[in-house]
Amino acid sequence: MDESRTRAASLLRRLVGGGRPRAERRVPRPSKSAVPLAHVDPGSPVRIVSLKGMPPSRSARLSAFGLVPGTGVEIVQRRPVPVIRLGETSLALSDEILEQIWVEAPERASEGSGREAAGR
Repeated sequence: MDESRTRAASLLRRLVGGGRPRAERRVPRPSKSAVPLAHVDPGSPVRIVSLKGMPPSRSARLSAFGLVPGTGVEIVQRRPVPVIRLGETSLALSDEILEQIWVEAPERASEGSGREAAGR
């Protein structure tokens, strides 16, 4: 049996930092204009910037629904339970989860293209 492939060896490598280097994951940092999704008014389209402070198990479950940085979402309702819409999917989430999803207003590409067209 190859000792480098056992679970115990794998665990030991992670604990002492040996073995193959891990690929670094770049986690988007919220910009100064980012706010928690819990602070957004219903009907305002926003874009997810990060899932700040969320346990990996929870972020993995939400990513299965497409709730990842870069995704556009909208608050549909606040009461009786917060509901968000992303694409054709609607999700009911707790206020605690909404506090951990950082968003910002999407960039308005149509405004930029309108100025370019006017300058031509």
